[in-house]
Amino acid sequence: MEDGGWVKKRIYNPPPFELELAWQCKQFNCLPYSGGLLDQPAGLVKRMAIAYNVWEAIKTRHKYGSKYDEFIKDHPNMHEICKQVEELRNGNQSTTNHN
Repeated sequence: MEDGGWVKKRIYNPPPFELELAWQCKQFNCLPYSGGLLDQPAGLVKRMAIAYNVWEAIKTRHKYGSKYDEFIKDHPNMHEICKQVEELRNGNQSTTNHN
């Protein structure tokens, strides 16, 4: 799943605004608003980066398929992101917020 499952699920579950924006910025090699990084709305670039990092982690995990132990060994930081997403999906709100 090259897109981490978003396209297949898009009908029911669209990706967050920040992820769509991050994809577009990457595709066109630009920021969403005129000016430089500091001309962007407060917190937008950080939210885009978080959404993009989550997407990258899930996409990478899907590439490993059933070789989950290998994924954990090769990408421990991405594994932590995936664990936090699963906890949130399962209703566990105790996931630590890393600012």
